[in-house]
Amino acid sequence: LMRVEGCSILVLDDRLGGCFVLASKDHPEIDMLQVDLKKYPEVRRALETRQPVLVEDVSTNPLMASVRDTLIDKGYRSLLVVPLVYGPDVLGALFVRTRREEAFRADEIRFCQLVAGASANALKNALLYRDVATEAERHRVTAEKLRRVGVGTPVLMVERVEPCIPFWEKLGWMKVAEVPHEGTMGFAILVKDGV
Repeated sequence: LMRVEGCSILVLDDRLGGCFVLASKDHPEIDMLQVDLKKYPEVRRALETRQPVLVEDVSTNPLMASVRDTLIDKGYRSLLVVPLVYGPDVLGALFVRTRREEAFRADEIRFCQLVAGASANALKNALLYRDVATEAERHRVTAEKLRRVGVGTPVLMVERVEPCIPFWEKLGWMKVAEVPHEGTMGFAILVKDGV
């Protein structure tokens, strides 16, 4: 469809704290390689503005001044970055690079925008699935801890849970659940073998 030397899907991941290469035509083995956005001004601009960024000629575009030599050394002439936008969220970008003489045509840009839109939908679904799976696992672990807790298990009711736990752990008790999390007012469920 398009003659390009490089095509990557980049994803912004707040959990991991950065931008990562999710998939790449030129390096199919790459999986979640972190990208230093300081080295990609065109990607930064697309993510910040939520608009496609077309660099018709890396040798003359002022945006590329800080990375121009690197791109010229790699033989790249034109770049296109289309943000992956889903509602109010910018999830990442479609990043296309070419060494050919002519810049990206209008029909190629439209095609990349369609691909970016479909990719944003797929990526959002994958991120939602990951979040649901993570939450389900957290609930499974909590349910397993609570299942192990039997009748007569001590429940420690205190204003701040965390300062009390080390004392009980020294006596052989193990904390299996705490409500609410992060040591605020609540209770902890403790268990001890043989009790």
